[in-house]
Amino acid sequence: MTPLLSRLLPVSALLLAVACAGAESPHERALVLIDRGEFFAAEQLIEAQAKAKNPDPVAVWALSRVRTGQGHNEEAVKLAEKSIRLGGDQARFHAQLGSALMARLTEATRLDRTSIMNRARKAFEKTLALEPGNLTALVGLARYHWSLPPQNGGDLAKARQFAERARAADPAKGELELGAVAARRRDYPAALQHFEAAAALDPRNIEAHVSCGNILVRLDRLREARERYELARRISPRSEMARAALEALDQTPNPPAQR
Repeated sequence: MTPLLSRLLPVSALLLAVACAGAESPHERALVLIDRGEFFAAEQLIEAQAKAKNPDPVAVWALSRVRTGQGHNEEAVKLAEKSIRLGGDQARFHAQLGSALMARLTEATRLDRTSIMNRARKAFEKTLALEPGNLTALVGLARYHWSLPPQNGGDLAKARQFAERARAADPAKGELELGAVAARRRDYPAALQHFEAAAALDPRNIEAHVSCGNILVRLDRLREARERYELARRISPRSEMARAALEALDQTPNPPAQR
């Protein structure tokens, strides 16, 4: 190899890398931002495509995810439904519809909750029919079955089955769902074991640490619960979940710091 060629090859590699980066689509960049929780920046990339006269189904789906992250859940549901109408049977579109519907539960009346959850269940079941290993659908169906009482369609045995399948795809998320199933059975030591496993697998997972704290409260181990909540808050100082857990702990009859 000539000296000139040896100098040019690294430059060529660099130019190729830059060209590939430039070829990344707005959708792909938006999805990275969504995963980081940077919803406004993601919205700027895809909103025009999602609201165009002939909208891009993937942009509509991605904007639905943005709206879920922003807490605009009714709009998120409508956008997910629109992506399905435009894009046909894509598993990720149906999975997002299920997720958006589940997010709406916080706004729903007691009368509407079961209806919304049944719509979410159907969306997740459709997802698995298209993509049997879809993690979002597996977690969604596990939560459906452990959230509802048997008379409304819940089934803890099915919840555990879906949670086990989720654990095969994502060990930390699967452990979280298995912990929730155990907690529903009031097997708090088993629940704590699952939540601690989730926290060990994903040390920055706020839900795992708060879930550990919640079970420690059930076991009357309040000092340890406070340590978990405070760890969650250090990881994510703006976490509403950690803040609410600490506030609830401070309202217990006996000061947790003394126990």
